[in-house]
Amino acid sequence: MQIGPEKGPDMSSSRSVKITSTFIAILLTLTTFNTVQANAKTLKKVTISKAGRVITPGINTLLSGKGAPKPTTGINGDFYIDTKTMSIYGPKTKDKWPTAVSLKGVAGTNGTNGTNGSTGATGAKGTATNGSDGLPGIPGATGATGASGAGSTGATGPTGATGPAGPTGTPGSTGAQGPTGPTGTGTSGERGLQGLIGNTGPTGPAGANESSMGLLTFSAMIGSAPTASVKDFGNFTRGKNYVVHLLLHGVSSDGAAKTVKFGISSPNTSVILTSDFVVLNGLTTRSGRLEEESSIVATILVNGASTTNEFYLTATITCNELLGSTGLIFTGSFIGQEVGTIF
Repeated sequence: MQIGPEKGPDMSSSRSVKITSTFIAILLTLTTFNTVQANAKTLKKVTISKAGRVITPGINTLLSGKGAPKPTTGINGDFYIDTKTMSIYGPKTKDKWPTAVSLKGVAGTNGTNGTNGSTGATGAKGTATNGSDGLPGIPGATGATGASGAGSTGATGPTGATGPAGPTGTPGSTGAQGPTGPTGTGTSGERGLQGLIGNTGPTGPAGANESSMGLLTFSAMIGSAPTASVKDFGNFTRGKNYVVHLLLHGVSSDGAAKTVKFGISSPNTSVILTSDFVVLNGLTTRSGRLEEESSIVATILVNGASTTNEFYLTATITCNELLGSTGLIFTGSFIGQEVGTIF
């Protein structure tokens, strides 16, 4: 399969599309491990396994452009990335594109304010000692003795007579109490106008979009039918939702395409999985020579909102034919992108 950009409905040929670092990583990963059949010969034989629908056989492509894809863009089984809205469409079915799935993360909420620090401990009390007493002062000199006064003491005069007591005055009368003043009759003032609404606070920063990607190599399927190969993959964060894309290729030792089927599961029972996949059989020159190849293209919606621990997924490939000594070996890659609510 080939991966490359296609001009969208309003893409200008004189201006390159700016792609975020996340999609550069996606396209580089898919280009490195998924570029196939660019120089393939004419299809010899195509067999399609059904997963609830019929996929027209052909060489599928991951397209991209600025804006939603036209109905005439791509063929059945293709995927399309809208770089303007950062959404993904696909796979195309019955010449129609399904509803896009957003690749953007939801906006993060504002962080809570930190708590005040506790009061520091009281410092130790300082110690102090009284100073020592000063030395006694030098005694002053004794003054000279004064001379004795001359003259005798005078005689004591007679005691004067006591005057008569004055008459007691009469008390004044108590004045009458004044009347109580009238109660005021003033009205209450009008209610003031409501104050203006304060400004809206700034929008919190967008939450980080988490991606999980890697290469997959399944163990060889050898012997009688049916034979299965199981592979665990991914490291997904608890409470998060993802859309996961798988692209796998298998070549048997006898060079003939095989009848295979695909399954996806998780040992975490809180994970809810919805999958859609197609198995394609055809000629390829991936190894440098013309040979038959079986390819699996799958899209999985992973609802991990109820999980309380990190989790992973398990892919199972089953072959319903007898396999030779070398067997059938599948390899490929996956990419998981965090998304918002899954309905």
